[in-house]
Amino acid sequence: MVEEQGPTVESNPLGAHQGDVLISPPSMEPNQRVERREPGRRNKIKFPKANEAEVWRKLDTDLSEVLERSLHGNVEAKLNLLGKILYQECKDRFGEITIKQTAALRGKGRREKEINQLVQRRQHLRKNWRKATQGEKEGLKMVRDEVKRKLASLRRAEHIRKHRKRKEKERANFFKHARQLLEDKKSRKLEVTNEKLEQHIRGQYSDPWKVQGLFGRNILQLPLQSISLGYKQGKTRLVQELRKSTDQLVRCADAQVRTG
Repeated sequence: MVEEQGPTVESNPLGAHQGDVLISPPSMEPNQRVERREPGRRNKIKFPKANEAEVWRKLDTDLSEVLERSLHGNVEAKLNLLGKILYQECKDRFGEITIKQTAALRGKGRREKEINQLVQRRQHLRKNWRKATQGEKEGLKMVRDEVKRKLASLRRAEHIRKHRKRKEKERANFFKHARQLLEDKKSRKLEVTNEKLEQHIRGQYSDPWKVQGLFGRNILQLPLQSISLGYKQGKTRLVQELRKSTDQLVRCADAQVRTG
């Protein structure tokens, strides 16, 4: 018996997975760069004030010289180095602004924790008292009164502690303010010429009219006419009051009034 040999067929290694879809990894372009995580935010520079023109002018000159010596290569390389060089030079010259560390929040103290526990226990007792029978309510009432007494005592002690802390803080602030008022003032130097100083003092404290009299021609006149008019009106009013008085003795007295 002779076996017929047919053409050999290569077995497909992927025949068992014809239904599967093979996903090849994406091809990367030669110029494509891998993204890198940027460094954290840098601290701020303690730059000088804007009115310090000489400091800014010197900084501009020095940075120009440093950049001319340090920047090499293509445009992209120069842009990458520009920010680093500027930041490092300004940091070495002026320093950084240090960020103050915030103090950690104060946790609850022993007394405050006990107060919270007693409040929760009182609420639990109130719920049980509503569901309890008449005989159980008496015992729950005694327990609730005891909890209420302890809670009042703890709250009173906590109030005293907070009041004492507040007073200590106010006392410290008061002494700090008083120390600032009583400390020696910083002396300053007055740079001005003698001519300008004398001119300023003469303009502020001298009076060019001090040798002139108050009462003179076209300077100051007394209101003589108004004074005499007021005197005559007063005398006339007195005469009318005496003549038209309701008292008969006053009307018949015939008092003499000099009206001038």
